[in-house]
Amino acid sequence: MKIEPILSILASAVLIAGCPRGGNDNDHEHSRPHQHEGNCGHDHHHHEHGHDNAQGHGHNHLPGVEVKASPSSQKLIGLKTIRVAKRRINSTVTLPGQFELAPNARTAAAAPVSGRVAIKVQPLQKVSAGSVLFTVTSPDLVSRATEIAAMEKRLADYEATGAKNAALRSDIAVRRSTRAALVGDAEEKDGVVTVKADRDGVIESIELPGGSFAESGGKVLTLVDTTALRFVSRVTPADLAKLRDGLPVKVQNRTGTLKIGLGEKSEDAVFAVFANPDPAWRPGIPVTAECVTDTSGKEVLAVPSEAIVQVGVKQIVFVRDEDESDGFIAFEVTTGTRGVGWTEITNFPDDDVEVVFRGQYELKLAMPSDGAKKAGHYHTDGEFHETDD
Repeated sequence: MKIEPILSILASAVLIAGCPRGGNDNDHEHSRPHQHEGNCGHDHHHHEHGHDNAQGHGHNHLPGVEVKASPSSQKLIGLKTIRVAKRRINSTVTLPGQFELAPNARTAAAAPVSGRVAIKVQPLQKVSAGSVLFTVTSPDLVSRATEIAAMEKRLADYEATGAKNAALRSDIAVRRSTRAALVGDAEEKDGVVTVKADRDGVIESIELPGGSFAESGGKVLTLVDTTALRFVSRVTPADLAKLRDGLPVKVQNRTGTLKIGLGEKSEDAVFAVFANPDPAWRPGIPVTAECVTDTSGKEVLAVPSEAIVQVGVKQIVFVRDEDESDGFIAFEVTTGTRGVGWTEITNFPDDDVEVVFRGQYELKLAMPSDGAKKAGHYHTDGEFHETDD
């Protein structure tokens, strides 16, 4: 028995069945996951994969070697799959980029009046609309209230004697209106103005420490709405020439609208705005968007180009066995049109298949190669163990 060391992370859980999957439905049988050394020539229990659609066996008739990877090993190697779908490769522009805060995401909370500030929040604190952000104790409001109260008393004294003073009444009304305008929409009581958040968000920064004196209109803190995002990408002039305002842009499970930036650099920015961004999105997260420039283009079955692995002279993709959660079929593909990041596959029987696009090279290491390595399995000691003939 020969022993070859390999990557320990793969060796922890990947087990090769090493059994070729034939294309003849009448005489092919395939084993369940092997829990022992051996190949298909050994005497062990087999499970026959029928191909009657009524039995729900999907695409398990695909020919190829099946590689086994337990759920725990799939997690260790970061294995990810994507379902094959029809795409317009020739008319799709791929836009690598990231999310950033939209220009209207930030709100500057200012002191409506001059006075002493008392901060009620902390940096990076999440707040809801209506939460108290800070208060301002205003000597000016107190002084104005005292003056108005004195004038109202004088007016009451005049009216008690039967005299009228229209000028004084008008002056009181003007002073009340002026004082109310200083407070604005904020709450005020006895000269203390309470400023509340106008939206949900996160406190990005506090410009004035608690106890500081703020001038009227002075910025106190900044509130950020982290859901007010847009996608931004830098594109080459060649791709920019294919794009126009208003095209649909797809990022993950959301569709937005393309906006062309106003830059004049060799690589200009394009943006995508979304009416309903995913709550899980955050500024700085790198993502890839897709923009279909011509919806009348032909659709073809395609996979991410990175999913295609070269094995000798063959090109293969690893297709998930839907009947066995730890099974992946090394299926030889015939490629067609190639686009940016996507490649057409012309020999898939249908689009009801799921292919590996992360962890495919670890699965390739687990394949038996022609004449170079026998089928076998990996032990947790980090070594590959061949199967004896």
